[in-house]
Amino acid sequence: MRDGWPFEVGLPAYRNGPGWDTVEPAEYRVWVRAPQHVRPLDGVSYDDVPVEYLEPPSVVERELGPRRPSGWMLTKTGGRGTGRGTIHAVDCAEAPARVPVLTLEHALDVLSREVVDGEAGLG
Repeated sequence: MRDGWPFEVGLPAYRNGPGWDTVEPAEYRVWVRAPQHVRPLDGVSYDDVPVEYLEPPSVVERELGPRRPSGWMLTKTGGRGTGRGTIHAVDCAEAPARVPVLTLEHALDVLSREVVDGEAGLG
């Protein structure tokens, strides 16, 4: 393992389930850097760990950081009309599939109506 290498690690976690009183297992994926955040275990061989080489970031990415995709998605719950909803960023792992992408202004408008009519949240 060379110094400064990033590793993507999956951490076991729990999240809210479909019911108001349920939880379900989940995995939270995070990038960590060696040796600042992780170190090898003594006596463990890492020869069989899959390795994927990443392209080096462009000058723009190095200076400004990675650009996230723009847009928001609404998960409606509670049926038609008023009810509960959650706004997700388009790159959120829990964002719904096959739903129109909203602009920031539209997402804020939807959220403001949801808060007035019922409950809303951010995902």
